[in-house]
Amino acid sequence: MRRFRTQKSVLQYAREQWTLHVASLFPCEDDDLFPFGPRFRNPRCVRLARPGELDDSHYGKCTEDEVILARDLHEDGDEEVIDTVAHEIAHFIAGLCDGDDMHGEEWRKRAEALGCRDFHQYEEERREEMSQQASESSRG
Repeated sequence: MRRFRTQKSVLQYAREQWTLHVASLFPCEDDDLFPFGPRFRNPRCVRLARPGELDDSHYGKCTEDEVILARDLHEDGDEEVIDTVAHEIAHFIAGLCDGDDMHGEEWRKRAEALGCRDFHQYEEERREEMSQQASESSRG
């Protein structure tokens, strides 16, 4: 039986995962050290994309202060929902904690720990990113 049948069920799951994995990084007693902590403890940092905000090839997107999920993600099945939520939250945590917001080793460790399973497409994207960075740096 499918777990994610509606946009609301996807958003609820993603916000639960945010609370478990991101908000817990910023305990209330550390607000003096992390002034952005209260904002990141808010599960509303996860939202559904506005119409036209994501192109058809993306299920989600991570920015420096939120995770955006495709409105029709629930139509692609439970595994895709779980993978996408883990993928995007891992981007957020790896970018914030490790400075690795692409598909590098720190992102992969975090994504795997969060339950992301499909790494083949990301490995190819990472090779392309590294190749592009190398050619840009060689141009000076």
